Amino acid sequence: MSCSAHILPVEASAGSPEKDGFLFARWQMEDWATGLSRVFRVYAAPQDLQGDGLRDVMNQVAALSFWHGHFGATYASDEELLMRMKDGSYNGSWVIPPRMLLDGTDMNYCTVFKDHLLACHEREGLAATFAGAASDPRPYISSTLHENSKSFVWATYLHDRNHEWKKGDSCWLPCEGQAVQCRLIRFEEETLADISRERSACYKEGTTAAVKVLPKMRLVQKSARK
Repeated sequence: MSCSAHILPVEASAGSPEKDGFLFARWQMEDWATGLSRVFRVYAAPQDLQGDGLRDVMNQVAALSFWHGHFGATYASDEELLMRMKDGSYNGSWVIPPRMLLDGTDMNYCTVFKDHLLACHEREGLAATFAGAASDPRPYISSTLHENSKSFVWATYLHDRNHEWKKGDSCWLPCEGQAVQCRLIRFEEETLADISRERSACYKEGTTAAVKVLPKMRLVQKSARK
């Protein structure tokens, strides 16, 4: 891969969940080859999908049509998703989250991002949408496949499951034949106009929300002009 990404902190927001989902993170993607950076708002769907493994969930995602305002899209792996975001062919559809957005870890099992679904699912707005999953604590799957065996996918428990698994436990699961659930996400790229409107609205309302985020946004836009 010739690109990397990291998440810029943002408060979870109720937003318009039926239309866009719940805003829970901002993602900065950097292209190592060009030195350009782009920022995406990351939204979580207001409900889960359940299935018998990754393949089953992917079939359900592919069939989504105007589900909470958008279509579903499937990719062979998280690497393909990142490449489609990089080349501009990704169009804001619902997708299975990459590992780093599910539990914040990378392929070296290191926690590298903090505003992931595991960390944000109990925040205002999102919390109520995950309440039902606690009664049936299946593992949540990502779109990240094992680098040595594409028949295994990374998954994380967002709730305790008896004495066997605890909240935050993660593992590699077979892509088929395992009862799982999935919280889809979608990305929307930010523009300078988006940032300007957000800043103006916050200042007009007398809040400081824009001050927390916009300095980092400006740095990203500055790097994109190189």
